[in-house]
Amino acid sequence: MGPISAQSVTVQSTVVFPPSDARRALLADNAIEYTSRTVTWESALAEYGFERIHASVRTSYLAAAPRRLDDAIAEVHRVLALDGVGKSAECMDGLRRNLTPFLGEDSGSPDCVLELISDFGEMESAARRRVLGGLLSKLHTLRSGLMQEFGARTVSDDVAGLAERISCEVSDCLLRGAVHTPPPVEFWDSLLSLIQFAKIYRQADFRELDCDAKEEALHNVLERFLLGQADAVFREPEVGNGRIDLLLRNTPVELKVDDLGERPRDAIERHKQQAAEYASRKNVSVAVLVVLDVHRPRSGGRHQPHLSEQVRVLQADSRGGILGCSVTAVVAIALSACNSRPHELKKTTRGKSASKLKALGAAGKRLGGSSKRTRS
Repeated sequence: MGPISAQSVTVQSTVVFPPSDARRALLADNAIEYTSRTVTWESALAEYGFERIHASVRTSYLAAAPRRLDDAIAEVHRVLALDGVGKSAECMDGLRRNLTPFLGEDSGSPDCVLELISDFGEMESAARRRVLGGLLSKLHTLRSGLMQEFGARTVSDDVAGLAERISCEVSDCLLRGAVHTPPPVEFWDSLLSLIQFAKIYRQADFRELDCDAKEEALHNVLERFLLGQADAVFREPEVGNGRIDLLLRNTPVELKVDDLGERPRDAIERHKQQAAEYASRKNVSVAVLVVLDVHRPRSGGRHQPHLSEQVRVLQADSRGGILGCSVTAVVAIALSACNSRPHELKKTTRGKSASKLKALGAAGKRLGGSSKRTRS
């Protein structure tokens, strides 16, 4: 047999990015196939080796259903890579766990897939790779339908970036507290929706949420917004012998209307234990507290803080249990009800400046008059 021409050799290369709810936008040149976690290229063997490939990922929103499917596709690629070195059996449990939601009767995938995977260890290497290749093809077909259904919603970069920062702070809080209770399922999606509401609230004129608003008004406005986002939201579900104000997907959301005074950073802490209690009863480690601050600032006060300064992670410690205390992360979001409009701040500033000039002028006259009398 003669030498093989370099031009006849093609190679498929796939890069699998680590799982992240936030970082779901992949950028790759000349890729033949990609998801929010994987990129695949096909390249020919050149004179000096293979072509250089490049991919990057950035923060972007992707709905929960296609996100989970992309995690399943990434897991199949991982099994394929490990099978090449004889270690695929080590990650079969993870593969089954990722595939199960997509292999029912309504998913469009054959029921025998899980059965085939159960016999995976008894197959020859070539048969295993055929099964995994066919599975990848079916999952990508399923993904096309999911992206048409869920891929239209967009979230601005500043909201996604803030949600990513808060999500990392929540993870750090739970890690410091050695928390074993999981965060709510789809917490990332719930957090995005609530921060999106906080941003829109700052820009729109919600007449119901003024300085005299009651808690019911906050309920109505927030619930209306969330339902408009097609979020799964339940109002005042019973938990134990108490009621959560809202249950957003699986995240308990406690709503409060309160005057947080001149020190809102400290004042908001007084509500965290109630939100944490509802999370504990739902057996999740995270809750959200939304407070409409009805404090009336002094006339001519300063502008409202930036959105990033109105969202904060609080740590709520439980009373002692038989194994010690529990930690719950409470994401606090403050909405200011009594903000001055920009033109009102401008008028106030001018008014103050004019008053100061008038006062200085009067003082100058008095001083000038007394000096004349002294000379005479």
